[in-house]
Amino acid sequence: PYTTLFRSHVFFTTGDITILNKVNVSSILFNRQYAEELQMPDFYQLVRENKWTFDALKQFAKQATAESDGEPGMTGADNWGLLTGYADAMSFYNCFGYSICEKDADDYPVFSITNQDSLLVLQDIITDMTERGTWCCYAQDFEPNIWVTSLEAFKQGRVLFRPSAFSATTKLRIAGTEFGILPMPLKDEEQEQYIASAGTGETAGIAIPITCKDPEFSAYMIEAYSCEAKNYITPAYMEVNLKGKDAASNEDDLEMLEIIFDNIRYDVGSAYNFGNIDTVVYNMVQSGDTNVVSKFDSIKDSMQDELDTVIEEFKNRY
Repeated sequence: PYTTLFRSHVFFTTGDITILNKVNVSSILFNRQYAEELQMPDFYQLVRENKWTFDALKQFAKQATAESDGEPGMTGADNWGLLTGYADAMSFYNCFGYSICEKDADDYPVFSITNQDSLLVLQDIITDMTERGTWCCYAQDFEPNIWVTSLEAFKQGRVLFRPSAFSATTKLRIAGTEFGILPMPLKDEEQEQYIASAGTGETAGIAIPITCKDPEFSAYMIEAYSCEAKNYITPAYMEVNLKGKDAASNEDDLEMLEIIFDNIRYDVGSAYNFGNIDTVVYNMVQSGDTNVVSKFDSIKDSMQDELDTVIEEFKNRY
């Protein structure tokens, strides 16, 4: 479950009481037809061998990016390796095992994104993602409605990979698009497990307000609803919706779904969006600004002020 902890208190959470934590989890979709045309390797086997890495993704994406004359890696391409969006930089960052915040020894959140290693990883991601035309294109570059028109390129077999939440799979199945599902890539082969980042901006959380007159009963009802949801709603979503209709088309996809949903991770720093950090990174990718250290140095004080305010607020209540 998704929890935010301060001194061993849980202030809000999510889990089986909603399917949004699964609907909004990140994965990589690939177009089967285009992969076959390009004679790509077995992506599923790469996942099993821990060789499905960010470098592998870029390598295959560059092979798939081409103009209509078939020359790979050309600016202004008609076919692309990766159809992405500005917000995906943070998703890659989280899936590499990094976070905006972690907890200190006293169970309070502290910033981890400001560590040198974290900033260098984020800078590498943004630098790679600003290489337009060589391996990726952006949904934001398509005609409005960008999420419709960009998805159309994937449906047409002109895109190999697409980072996606599972909310898009229904549209693709209805269109008859043959696609496969993979977890988000590893940072490198040294990373021990695949990580699925859940979008905290879209995932519903539940909390008991401080004005509640009977918090014990409310907690009981949340537990009861969650239990029944785990028994009925989650299996229906997994077995009937994803596995039966929208997402998985073979046993390989089913295996990938298990890997993805068994490794969902949430970032409390993203949930609170300290310093409007998600927008800051979004704008950096959009503008091609790769000077991550300088950018975060300029906003670190406002980030810390907001974090301190949240911590102080909870200290005053408990």
